Amino acid sequence: MTVKINADTSDGLKLESDTSGEIDLQTNGTTKVHMDSSGNVGIGYTSLTSKLTVNRDQSSGVADLLTLRDGSAGATFNMQTYSDPSFGTANRFDFSGAYLAFRRSGTEAMRIDSSGNLNFDSGYGSVVTAYGVRAWVNFNGTGTVAIRESGGVSSVADRGTGQYTVVLSTAMPDNNYCGVTSAIHDISSSTNRNRIANAFTKDTNEVYVNSFDTGGNASDVEQVNVVIVR
Repeated sequence: MTVKINADTSDGLKLESDTSGEIDLQTNGTTKVHMDSSGNVGIGYTSLTSKLTVNRDQSSGVADLLTLRDGSAGATFNMQTYSDPSFGTANRFDFSGAYLAFRRSGTEAMRIDSSGNLNFDSGYGSVVTAYGVRAWVNFNGTGTVAIRESGGVSSVADRGTGQYTVVLSTAMPDNNYCGVTSAIHDISSSTNRNRIANAFTKDTNEVYVNSFDTGGNASDVEQVNVVIVR
């Protein structure tokens, strides 16, 4: 049982008391808001498997601040406060169910599917999986090899004339990722630029990049661009 506060359309305010420590707010005897003895609030149904739950429990490492639930399908969406000894406290979102969809004017624009893949429309005509760039680097391949800027790359090594090793910060799940490259011989010249570069995905941590001149000879170049997609 619970304490009940009922707004009855015939008899006005009705109160029903008990000692459970729980409260129901009702309209004509139907519970619209439920609060349990821990202070968790459910809105929309008669229990905390409701559409909206506000959870005040901060005792655990992860506390649900806001929970949206579909009582029939069992799907949930949580906004949580997460405490990590290394990174402090931050908010995050979590959900269960088939997928989480974002709609604009009733049309689905983005989705996170049950495997964690991000799907979006952005002009495709339908929501499809987006494959992100896992790593990228722009480096000088002449003299002492030096990274200009990068993301997801820890270092670049010189293996010989026109031969480089790009070391990834985070290992790929397998060797079947895609390395896309381009090379420029002389970035200060408007004509002497054409070079050929290719990428060999050596293993999950390293990519071998080779550059050649138009005659097929190994050649150091001033700018090498590498993009890793998986």
